[in-house]
Amino acid sequence: MINGSIFPLFAIFFGEILEVFGLPAEEVFGEIHLWAGLFILLGVVSGLSQFSKQFCFSVSGENLTSRLRSRSFKAMLRQDIGWFDDERNSTGALTTRLSGDAGQVQGATGIRLGTILEMITGMIIVLVIGFVYSWVLSLVILGIVPILMVSGVLQLKALSGFATSSKKALENAGKVAVDSIENIRTVAALGIEDSFFNMYKGLVNKPYKRALLSSFVYGISFGFSQSIQFFMHAVVFRFGAFQVTLDPDHFAFVEFYDVFRVFTALVFGAFFVGQAGAFAPNYAKAKTSANRIFALLDLKPAIDSYSEEGDELDQVTGKLDVSDVIFHYPTRPEVKVLQ
Repeated sequence: MINGSIFPLFAIFFGEILEVFGLPAEEVFGEIHLWAGLFILLGVVSGLSQFSKQFCFSVSGENLTSRLRSRSFKAMLRQDIGWFDDERNSTGALTTRLSGDAGQVQGATGIRLGTILEMITGMIIVLVIGFVYSWVLSLVILGIVPILMVSGVLQLKALSGFATSSKKALENAGKVAVDSIENIRTVAALGIEDSFFNMYKGLVNKPYKRALLSSFVYGISFGFSQSIQFFMHAVVFRFGAFQVTLDPDHFAFVEFYDVFRVFTALVFGAFFVGQAGAFAPNYAKAKTSANRIFALLDLKPAIDSYSEEGDELDQVTGKLDVSDVIFHYPTRPEVKVLQ
């Protein structure tokens, strides 16, 4: 939250500096020392708060990733044998998910979570500053901001779909890679290395083509969100010039340095909104990965080896007779086990 207030405070200090420069020459040096010292103080506070944010959220993000990997692996071991017979739960697919999903969740946690909180705090403060110094100019600027927000929403929806489809294709590619490497002796003996390579290449090529389209959509939406800032500059300076030339008794009149206060504050606010859009790809991947992890953690087999329900025998004799037992796994109904 301290980080979020740094740039809004800079906007206020910047306006005060402009006001000092408008004083007679003999008074400038007497006033400038105070604000120069405040800028130094602002830099010290910003450095300490950035260090605290990076350290604390990095540690929390890594701890979360470690716990998610551990619990995901434990949930995999909990499933019955039939679950592993499903081609979607092959060795390659599971190892790919185990290594990738927990790491992708950091797209919405860790450092990025701290940055999002910083942006929210900054937005609230810049809005307060804008309405205090010129509510008319602030309303004009806020009329442009929804266009930027719509661009960010469209960007997020587009990238979320790409993340879901690419995830499945990469899992299949990982399954082919792991299976071929685990059985490399058989693959080499049969001379089918090229077949596995072409299969892997074909599976990787699909998310590659999707990524190209994703990059195009992301580039257009992000570029549009960034260009809005310069359109905002043009509107602010033109309307600000109109306000400065008004009669001092007019409700919309402002001093020129107040125009710069509002301009600097709300431009940083637009920067925060644009920066939030930059997190869209990571957030989309994190959302997809988190849904997969929670689905795995909630999956309970018919025979739960981790369950503590039922009777506990005081004494167990290791003698068991199995007679006329035949069964099959759900994924292979045509293959009888223990026949």
